[in-house]
Amino acid sequence: MKTIIIAAGMGIRLNPLTNEKPKCMLEIKGKTILQHQLDVFHANGVTDISVIKGYKKEAINYPGLKYYINDNYTNNNILNSLFYAEEEMDGEFIASYSDILFEEDVMKKLMENGEDIAIVVDVDWKGYYEGRTEHPINEAENVIFDADKNVVEIGKIVNNKEVVNGEFIGMLKCTKKGSEIFKEYFHKAKNEFYGKPFVRAKTFDIAYLTDFIQYLVNNGIKVKCMTVERGWIEIDTVQDFKRAEEKYNEIERQNYHSEFWRKRAEQYNKLEWANHQSYLDAFARAADFKKTDIVLDVGTGTGIVAHAISPLVKQVIGLDKSQDM
Repeated sequence: MKTIIIAAGMGIRLNPLTNEKPKCMLEIKGKTILQHQLDVFHANGVTDISVIKGYKKEAINYPGLKYYINDNYTNNNILNSLFYAEEEMDGEFIASYSDILFEEDVMKKLMENGEDIAIVVDVDWKGYYEGRTEHPINEAENVIFDADKNVVEIGKIVNNKEVVNGEFIGMLKCTKKGSEIFKEYFHKAKNEFYGKPFVRAKTFDIAYLTDFIQYLVNNGIKVKCMTVERGWIEIDTVQDFKRAEEKYNEIERQNYHSEFWRKRAEQYNKLEWANHQSYLDAFARAADFKKTDIVLDVGTGTGIVAHAISPLVKQVIGLDKSQDM
């Protein structure tokens, strides 16, 4: 499986953060956006990775990657930029925007998808736009799909549609057959529309990837939606960047607390009295619990005591009554 990451753009809306580097090289929790992506690809066994560079191209220099240079990045857009790496489309491949962070499960699900051309669509997308003032909802690359999850319409269409099904997150996958269709129709469109209006783009050379997907659909090519519910974030503005940092800080805090309670539970379970029913029975007899009692558990163990006494009383109120915290 090959992967192509489109990273030639200037990221103007992330200025001043991108004055000296492309946006994929911005760091979140000590790693660049690109490194976060590479970690997910590697975790899913993908090592044949190409990056299309343009703006501040010298800043992207990871070993073990293949590079393609789009020196015309100021005059073209994502679609034409992607095809600087056309030679990598000689079989099954994944294409990804470089300004998105996504979880391993999203990537795993896409790799397992067997459709010839499939795009990743978030169907739980609207909440992400709450408070997102620098990238409002009318700039979302939305998707309308049918009952079989075939794309019907895609692009920045939320303003003129009552219902949309989801948001394109910026990842797609083609099988070998799909890649041949993808390339064939790109060159067909380029020959016919270069320098002319193309779908929603003013001209073909500045078309978005979504414009080309719509073109495929308009020409009877099936493009399937692989749906997810969250599991990704886009970093297109300074506000997005700050929100991504906050999210990763929250994940780090959650991981810390989970690990703390896991270790505490391990130690707690080593206590002799917590592992012998006779001790728990003696405790219950001494307390003389009644079925009308409401017990407040203020312990910080594993919930063993709470579980032991819960059948004897009306209610046990505690922070956590699970066996493993």
